[in-house]
Amino acid sequence: MMAASAFGLLGCNATSSSVETVTLSTVSGSGEAGTATLTSISTSSTQIAITISGGTDTGVQSAAMRSGTCGSDGTIFAQLNNLQGDSSVTTVDSELSSLTGDQYYIDVQSSTNVDVIVACGEVP
Repeated sequence: MMAASAFGLLGCNATSSSVETVTLSTVSGSGEAGTATLTSISTSSTQIAITISGGTDTGVQSAAMRSGTCGSDGTIFAQLNNLQGDSSVTTVDSELSSLTGDQYYIDVQSSTNVDVIVACGEVP
């Protein structure tokens, strides 16, 4: 309970330059959607926390940050930790400001077929 309260306070006090939220929209009729929250944790690293819900995929799902826009089959910039129980947290060695500006997107793949994207969102 204390951790949730502390996180809530952090979210309220954070400036737009230290936190960016990506809306992950349903793809391929999966019914899965959620958010990816990018949080600056230092001048050289960013935490990416993904949470999804909906759909029927209950297996371990992979996720990636790619260059380009959703649907462009962009090059993987960072392989993110697998989603287990509909969430994951990954730290990447990049400053948050270098990840923003509509140059990257985050996608989540089906647990049964990594070629099928089930949720996707572009980093603002």
